[in-house]
Amino acid sequence: MNRPTKRWLLVGLKVAVSALIYYLIFAKILGRESIDELWARIAQLSWGWVGVGALSLCCAITCSIVRWRKLLVGQGIHASYPHLIGAFMIGRFFGAVTPGGFTGLNGYRIYDIARHTGKTARSVATIGIEMVLGNLAMGIVAFCACFFGYRYVGATGMTLLFVVFGGMIGAALIVLWKPIVVRKLAGLLPPALRQRVQSLVDAVCAYEGKGKLLVQAAALGVGTHTFNSLIYVCSARALHVELSVGEVFFVSTLQIVATLVPLSINGAGLREAAALTFYNQVGLPTSLAILIPNVGFVFVEMAISALGAIWLLRRGPSYRPEIQVDHVEHEERLQAQIDRVPEGDWPRISRGAAIGLGAGLLSGLCIGIAEAAAIVQVAHGRAEADVWFYGALSYALFCGALGLVGGALLALSGRLMERRAFAEPVAFAHLTGAIAGAFTLVIGAFRVQRDLFHEELVWKSGQGLLVLGAALLAALTVYAVLFFGLRALT
Repeated sequence: MNRPTKRWLLVGLKVAVSALIYYLIFAKILGRESIDELWARIAQLSWGWVGVGALSLCCAITCSIVRWRKLLVGQGIHASYPHLIGAFMIGRFFGAVTPGGFTGLNGYRIYDIARHTGKTARSVATIGIEMVLGNLAMGIVAFCACFFGYRYVGATGMTLLFVVFGGMIGAALIVLWKPIVVRKLAGLLPPALRQRVQSLVDAVCAYEGKGKLLVQAAALGVGTHTFNSLIYVCSARALHVELSVGEVFFVSTLQIVATLVPLSINGAGLREAAALTFYNQVGLPTSLAILIPNVGFVFVEMAISALGAIWLLRRGPSYRPEIQVDHVEHEERLQAQIDRVPEGDWPRISRGAAIGLGAGLLSGLCIGIAEAAAIVQVAHGRAEADVWFYGALSYALFCGALGLVGGALLALSGRLMERRAFAEPVAFAHLTGAIAGAFTLVIGAFRVQRDLFHEELVWKSGQGLLVLGAALLAALTVYAVLFFGLRALT
């Protein structure tokens, strides 16, 4: 299946998810209230509050653009505000129909800076660090918003949310303030791959020692997320909802978090489902619960995002902004240091697929026999005799297909990096051990949870973490035994 087909299938799936959620929501509304009730509430909108919501979005956009420029300066890229404002608004325009992340807004900004400077790694690293800062800022805003959420989620839910958003803050701080972690992880990569990602690693670590800049960027990120949540607080006021500002702010923050899951087009459906889940718990009418996120999204966010078309039409093919770049030669010097081998020494995709197929068949055979043995033991010897045959066959076929695809993709990546092919016995041993180890982890944890704890084991408990740790240790052991055993045989 070619890439355009896959892309359109993915878009179709997201449209289907959005449509399904909208269908379920509006079916619920029409089951309780008439459609006339929805229009009546829209007709009573307080447009002054909608205007305040638009002002709040403008403040969020301003914070985002200032943060983007500061992070670009940290990479040695100096672009003017007029150019960045235009690029940001064009990105918002494209982002109106995309799932977010490295598509739409972020994807266009990466493309824009890379196109005009030729510094793709720095452009990617800027947006990557911005997303890390965004998680930090979102974690801070959501952490604070949780203090207003007791009425919705109770003490247990608040504790869980504190842990989740506290974890987001901690993970972001590790990456930002300890970039040596990134270098250490990159150092674990094979030499050929490490050389090729070195420019990206250097770009990610470019903020080392720039604590003041990172603090400023994080503060601007907090401003961005705060103003984004306030858009929906203004929507609630425009609809004359009597809930407190803090309660609406809490729900608005969580509904924005829900839209970050790339399962729909620009969060369509997920935003409304999250709002409906929380607002219904406090007795808010379903029509209002669905209108609060839609008024903010349609009348504020989409209306302003559509203005990006103006900048898009004004910037023709001849547009060339003045962007200064420090240390222009850095990436070229790193590219010159990469060890490239002749094309005849590159991995062959057909050979990689064949090795992957063999590794998958062997690992699947081992997994199937082990699974059959476990079934026989649980059944105290009363299991059907053909469990051995069908268990081995089904796992061998499934893992064989998995290995075939995986081996071909690994060979393709090797050709793209122009690196030397692994020795076939080494590649076969690695793939066999990796596939068997992965299934050992998943199946082992599942069977312990089902057969020993009768599906009552809580994974977040100390006991659950101990089981996961034991399963991981078993997986590593299986990998080591197969890898070193096959290496000895070959």
